[in-house]
Amino acid sequence: MRRCNTAQGKVATTRLNARGFTVIELMIAMLVASVMFAAIYTSYDIQQKASTVQRELARMELCARAAMDMIKDDLRNAGRHGQMTGKYNRPVPEAGKPNIISAIEESQRWDQFNPDTLDITQGNGFQGITLWTAVDLDNNGAADYDDPAALQRIRYRLMDTDGDGVRELRRQDSRAPDPNAWTLICPCIEDMSFAFAIDADDDEELDTFANNSANNIIWAADLNNNGRLDVNLDNDNTGTIDPADDSSQDGIINGMDGGVLPVQVPLIKARAVRIWIMARSLRNYPDYTDNIIRQVGYNVYRPDPNNPANFRRLVVSSAVYLPNRERLAQN
Repeated sequence: MRRCNTAQGKVATTRLNARGFTVIELMIAMLVASVMFAAIYTSYDIQQKASTVQRELARMELCARAAMDMIKDDLRNAGRHGQMTGKYNRPVPEAGKPNIISAIEESQRWDQFNPDTLDITQGNGFQGITLWTAVDLDNNGAADYDDPAALQRIRYRLMDTDGDGVRELRRQDSRAPDPNAWTLICPCIEDMSFAFAIDADDDEELDTFANNSANNIIWAADLNNNGRLDVNLDNDNTGTIDPADDSSQDGIINGMDGGVLPVQVPLIKARAVRIWIMARSLRNYPDYTDNIIRQVGYNVYRPDPNNPANFRRLVVSSAVYLPNRERLAQN
């Protein structure tokens, strides 16, 4: 029997182990690693994009809802005037201010570049609102409604201050340190709109459209910019204001779609306000196509297949009752 030389066996084994990987083995390993890294990067990229979208949507909603809450608070405070019937007269009329004060002074279309110019053509204008409220001058815990010096004028407008095509929601306060300044409330607000529930006959009930068996409330707007409500936006009497109310599909709910009020109603007859705010993303998303139909007050936005929009948009809507309805009988 031959004996195996232990030392020679170890040398042979060491030489065998020293051969390493072949080129084919290295290529296979590199291919597997590349696939793994590609999968990891793709997953990371998808998660990053999804996270970016979610952050942007959260920012849009937070901004729009904060603006909504501010507008609703101002409307509630204005409603506490007890002046909805227009019977409050300034003892000494001031220049540029009306003798008769209503809680809501106007809600008309204004030019997006000049907040003091009405948009008569309904071309590039956006609906704004002006209202009056009162402050507590003597610090007794109650607003001084009977003191003209306590009256506060608040205006909301959408405007493009630098002409870059991006509109912002701004607020002007007559009691601010600079009463002519427009304070930025929220950037990238695409549209804002208001509609008003009315009590034209002062019977303490919100008016409904004539011969409306469903008893749906009139939500009116000023479409001809004369300071008086003239069109019921729910012209098909379904109880909701939606794109179907734009029967002509021209992008705006107006007299051409029906719903014209037989008598134009002044804003002092408003008893509740419905608000829409449409926010837009700050950045463009090339891989995203916006194909959603949106309705913001009397404006209806339909996707254009020839010009797809890559910005993300979010519409928030809410309604607020003016809290002095129960005070009408006392005025």
